[in-house]
Amino acid sequence: MPIEASSDLRSLGNPPCITAEELHEILLVAHSAGNTARRRFIDALRAMQESRLYRQLGFPSLAAYADAIFHYARTQVFEFLRVSKALGDLPRIARALSPAPRP
Repeated sequence: MPIEASSDLRSLGNPPCITAEELHEILLVAHSAGNTARRRFIDALRAMQESRLYRQLGFPSLAAYADAIFHYARTQVFEFLRVSKALGDLPRIARALSPAPRP
């Protein structure tokens, strides 16, 4: 059953009525885009840490850089780095756990 779209959705050029399925699709796409952006962000943050390029920007540490630029606390920065590394290790772990090919 269509519902009246909020003024936020209407201002984005959406029709005044939207079905549950259409709204669900909008949410799925937006959520996926957010996850993709978040993954790129944490991977870039890890690259900044590994290369120490934050020093060229005048920061003594990645934590100082992330705090000043993105307002992330030190613990959050290191959690981002941990997750980025873990996600990067997943293919290697999957290969290691795969059964060996039979001769």
